[in-house]
Amino acid sequence: MENFAPAEENTYAMSVWRRIEEKLTGRDPRRGEVLTVEKQVDLLISEARDVEKLCLLYEGWTSWV
Repeated sequence: MENFAPAEENTYAMSVWRRIEEKLTGRDPRRGEVLTVEKQVDLLISEARDVEKLCLLYEGWTSWV
């Protein structure tokens, strides 16, 4: 983690906390809508199967390596 001054670190921590809270309550600022649990699950599955994101998978996490 970068070295932040206490006030900056607190601001950063609060922004991370808000983002986590938004995710847990189904609010996605990128989409501008509140997602139901079903839509959240569908979105997560879709993102997990996205070929563009799979190419970033860390090879050390694969069982066949």
